Amino acid sequence: MFRIFVFCWFFLTVLGHASSYPYISENTWRDFSTWKLTDFAQFDPTAVKQGDTIFVKRRLLHEFERRYLPQISHPFILLTEGGKDTAWPQYHRALLASDKVLAWFLQNGNGQIHEKIHPLPMGLSGNEWNKSKIDDWHHWIRQSLLRKNKDFFAYLPSSTSMRLPGSRSSLEWLSSLSFVMVPKKTKLPHQYFQDLANSIFVLVYTEDGLDCPLIWEALLMGCFPVVKSSPLNSFYEGFPIVILERWEELTMDLLQAKYKEFKSQTWPREKLYAPYRFQIIHTLQTSCRKLS
Repeated sequence: MFRIFVFCWFFLTVLGHASSYPYISENTWRDFSTWKLTDFAQFDPTAVKQGDTIFVKRRLLHEFERRYLPQISHPFILLTEGGKDTAWPQYHRALLASDKVLAWFLQNGNGQIHEKIHPLPMGLSGNEWNKSKIDDWHHWIRQSLLRKNKDFFAYLPSSTSMRLPGSRSSLEWLSSLSFVMVPKKTKLPHQYFQDLANSIFVLVYTEDGLDCPLIWEALLMGCFPVVKSSPLNSFYEGFPIVILERWEELTMDLLQAKYKEFKSQTWPREKLYAPYRFQIIHTLQTSCRKLS
């Protein structure tokens, strides 16, 4: 029994939480940070230096405010992971008001506008990362971007459709559209990759907060996500994403027009990867440390 406990602890704390770099995920932000407050990691707040990055698990934010923040002497950059529920920074006004918090980078925020808040993409789903899984993503992205002929014009993943919130009629209506492919069952990972690689548009309809990993997975695979309007609209500017006020606006003509528009444009794919976001934080760190 003790050996099983040790193995599980080692898997969760070491193997199960490896970085997904160069892809974005919760693990990437945690490993990037100077200091970490998670279920398995703590740090000495008095050791924080000017411009350091601190990753705090969302559910530990109140503990961070109460126990750690008062002991930190220098301005720092806060990073918070996403989750199935939308993050509400206004519940942590002490952090936003503190002179010690130079900036707050967070996933799955609620679109609140504040000079300190910087939204981060949800990135890829899953917490168990290793070289094999990262290599799989390399392979499927490369294959998808090279693929010229795709079978699915619009694709609604089964894992998404099963979580459609509230209105059953929306799911029934989307499923009835002749140009929307809806799998009859949840796909295995390799089947999911194949479906994305074979799709032009991907419908992202989920109750898991405003942002969703499917958006970023679709973009990485060269697909065009279709989402419902939200406070994060401005965050998606510059990406080939279709934003609808209502799902009933979805038509073949609309998607065909968007397809022509997107194919005639270029957009910065580097924004989908961790190094681009890291550089933004590094620039902020440099300017902060020059003031010390």
